[in-house]
Amino acid sequence: MSAARTGLVSAARTALAALGLLAAFGAGAPASLSAQTAPTVSDVTITSTPVFSSNTYGQTETISVEVVFSADVDVTGTPQLALIFNADTVQANYASGTGTDTLVFNYTVKQADADSNGISIGASALTLNSGTIVAAGTSTNATLALGSHAITDATGHRVTGSSYTRHVSSVSITSTAGTDSTYRASHLIDVVVYFNGGITAPGNVAAVWLDLEIGENTRRAGYYLGNPGWLRFRYWVSQSDLDVDGISIPDGAMGGSVSGGGGNTDLRLKNHAIHNAPAHKVDGLLGFAHVTGVGIASDAGNDSTYGVGDPIEIGVKFAQNVDVTGTPQLALTIGAATRQARYLSGTGSDSLTFGYQVTSADADTDGISIGRTALTLNGGTINAAGSTTAAHIGFRSNVQLATNAADHKVDGTQAGPPYVSGLAFASSAGTDSIYGAGDTILVAVAFNENVDVTGTPQLALTIGSLTRQADYTSGTGNDTLTFRYVAATGDLDGDGLSIAGNALTLNGGTIRRSGATVNARLALTVHAVNNHPAHRVVVVQGLAHVVRTAITSDAGADSTYEYGDTIELAVVFNENVDVTGTPQLALEIGSTTRQADYFAGTGGDSLSFRYATVVADVDSGGVSYSWDALTLNGGTVKRAGATADAYLGFRTQVVTNDPAHRVLPTSNKITDLSVNSAGPDSTFTTGDTVKITVTFRAPVVV
Repeated sequence: MSAARTGLVSAARTALAALGLLAAFGAGAPASLSAQTAPTVSDVTITSTPVFSSNTYGQTETISVEVVFSADVDVTGTPQLALIFNADTVQANYASGTGTDTLVFNYTVKQADADSNGISIGASALTLNSGTIVAAGTSTNATLALGSHAITDATGHRVTGSSYTRHVSSVSITSTAGTDSTYRASHLIDVVVYFNGGITAPGNVAAVWLDLEIGENTRRAGYYLGNPGWLRFRYWVSQSDLDVDGISIPDGAMGGSVSGGGGNTDLRLKNHAIHNAPAHKVDGLLGFAHVTGVGIASDAGNDSTYGVGDPIEIGVKFAQNVDVTGTPQLALTIGAATRQARYLSGTGSDSLTFGYQVTSADADTDGISIGRTALTLNGGTINAAGSTTAAHIGFRSNVQLATNAADHKVDGTQAGPPYVSGLAFASSAGTDSIYGAGDTILVAVAFNENVDVTGTPQLALTIGSLTRQADYTSGTGNDTLTFRYVAATGDLDGDGLSIAGNALTLNGGTIRRSGATVNARLALTVHAVNNHPAHRVVVVQGLAHVVRTAITSDAGADSTYEYGDTIELAVVFNENVDVTGTPQLALEIGSTTRQADYFAGTGGDSLSFRYATVVADVDSGGVSYSWDALTLNGGTVKRAGATADAYLGFRTQVVTNDPAHRVLPTSNKITDLSVNSAGPDSTFTTGDTVKITVTFRAPVVV
């Protein structure tokens, strides 16, 4: 009965008694007025969850039981509920619930407690223990018999109080991952494990440890610090760590042994284990150049199948811009074979393109696949843009890869229109590998079969930042077509010409198999050219440009610079130039690049640079510098009195291993020896301090 209803009945009984009418009802008085029906037990449930193991309570754990009545009840004192552990009976004390229909009884497991079959609660287990349980708002005692709600051998609630005296009470990741909730390389992950009582902190850091699940890997956090109630563990994030969901610490993560409370400590985390903590993600490569995506960028056509000669292009996305040298490769699994897609373009950006041209031997009916170690350098480099720091080129678990890509099948027996099978320069840039004004650049494009040409197709040449069109000149009826371009003013490309994969266009003409109505496939794909070093273009007419360079300092009779010596260089232009800031000239000393700083020459045609050698400099072959050694370093070099930038590239003025300018380890010798003053009479007497100072050519270790 609800409290409100009980109050109304009580008020009615009081009013009737005051009028002398209550007795008139006698035995026939309504039950709701003459006597409250005794509440009875309607359900009994063990509501606690064991921590010691999935179905067993350990010492100090609390067992909670709920007893539900048919109506609300009021409780006084401390009624008890008898729990049977094997042959022993213990009492769970009333804890809460008065005024409601559900009472809670709790018992704390002791060391002597044990029940391997499961807790039992008999039909007469509930007793008043000098207290009361009555219908709410009345004096009517509740019926305490559990009846059919008694419990026998609850297998999910066993007891083993003697196994451990201490166990884990909570686990906390106490370090902070930052505003993005993500730890980076060298960040510290700090975890504290708390116990239910005093423990003895290990004196040996190897005595206990905690394993963290970081993505697909298990990383061991070492024991760092202890206290009678907790242990602290630490792990330093490495570049290879990745967990986009958040760190996990499973039940069995803690290993080793810890004593406490006169016995061993249960190191299992149980329900305190942590799963995918969202505020504690990990990415060891944040801030570093690394791959974030890979995809097949080409189109296999309506039948989702590449035929012989078709280009397959793959895009690789990085977290930041990267610089590429050489020809890195990307392995494609085509059927049972591995084929290498070569680097085509993208240096200086965050997206690289790789290409492969299908051959007649290629076949894959399921679709192309790409593995996690597919990208390799092949003798080249992929570095963070503007630095020598290598990019991470492995494909991590958060990079989705093609596995039997159904839209990208391969059938090398499937023939189509003619396709480009090769590309080569048909002209020579001379001994200096440089085309000048008026020089002719010829490029030959080969097809897999003879083709007929109409009109003037074009081949786009990338010269520095400019695109120049080489026009078709000859080859119709054959399998090789020739394209021609004449270098002109403004063409500057010290790195070498480039020809992109889509450089060949029809320009209103046609390139077809004889008698066919369908044009040839024009993609150059693997035949594209990136900065060909033997085909540079430097047309400097009308520009201030370098005409001569020289190392002007004297390395001495042995042609060798030592520690502290100054290497000076002169860069001579064809006309006067104005300089602002501190341009630099890169010297290759051994395997190290050193910068010689500009220090004089503005307004004239000769600029001076100098560099002071340091102890680590060694080059027995001689100093070198390349065609692109001169850089602005935030400054400017312009035609005198004008705003036009000077061209800083060296044509034939490079130096390679100049034997007259070597740099060798310093023969560290004394350069000065001095003694402190002996006073006015130049005489030391008893008690005077004699100080001798020895100066060496280079730093020494004493």
